[in-house]
Amino acid sequence: MTELIMSSASNLRRAHDPAIKLACGLIGIFVCGCTSPSFPAIEGSPMPKRQVAAFLKVATPSSAYDTAPKFVNGYAPFYPEDQAQTRKQGYAVIAFNVTEDGTTSDVRLLLVTDYAFGQEAVIAVQSWRFTPAQKNGRPVKVRAQIPFTFHA
Repeated sequence: MTELIMSSASNLRRAHDPAIKLACGLIGIFVCGCTSPSFPAIEGSPMPKRQVAAFLKVATPSSAYDTAPKFVNGYAPFYPEDQAQTRKQGYAVIAFNVTEDGTTSDVRLLLVTDYAFGQEAVIAVQSWRFTPAQKNGRPVKVRAQIPFTFHA
């Protein structure tokens, strides 16, 4: 199995094909269990839970909750189509509420290098689901932030 992964990785360096990148990434995730922040999310694919946990910042004062929200599922934002020609990098910081039922609400841009990147990040976060924050065993709404970096 190791030879197959190493062979795929050398083909990836030569071909630079998005399909091969995706296949190698999925092999790495499912065979190795690699979902660390050093393994970036692939646009439109499920966000790695460890990556969200590493970068999610709860903005609500800690006295308002006992247990922070935990990411359950959601997808990585897409690279904006209108930026594909320029192939530039982008950055967006999104703020949002994690509600008592684990959905997101009031999703807003805090910082963005280009509006198109922010728009894609907002669209992605709107469908994310969390285990809600808790205070005294009851779910509570909290405000959170997360950064996104876009690479062509």
